[in-house]
Amino acid sequence: MKRVIFDTNFLLIPGQFGLDIISETDRLMTETFQYAILDETLKELQHIKEVQKGLHRAASHLALQIIEKNNFVVVDTKLLQKRIKTKYVDSLLLSIAKSQPHQTIVATQDRALKKALKFVGIPVIVMKGENHLFFG
Repeated sequence: MKRVIFDTNFLLIPGQFGLDIISETDRLMTETFQYAILDETLKELQHIKEVQKGLHRAASHLALQIIEKNNFVVVDTKLLQKRIKTKYVDSLLLSIAKSQPHQTIVATQDRALKKALKFVGIPVIVMKGENHLFFG
């Protein structure tokens, strides 16, 4: 089964732009899949909710609700962090995607991460304009 791993910046889209990333992802996917996030992504969202104010705080709160409501699988990265010696979410995402290239799709808006994922042949879901998602 494929899994779509959402990056932090992607999960903030609903709160920032009002785009329903769940229904849009469902529209794009033609096969069975599960939603996933990294444990470090979850920590980032909780940190944003605790320390930010205004739009960022509201967007992170909404992202956490989306994760809970849609039963996202939380990927434990502790062993991977020790192996590659980083907690940097983009590096962890890239490493996981490279280790399971036929099972992983990454949803992100990060330009450098998109470029690195495309270079190794990992499908990427991105926002186009402010009203829909596409494979980019």
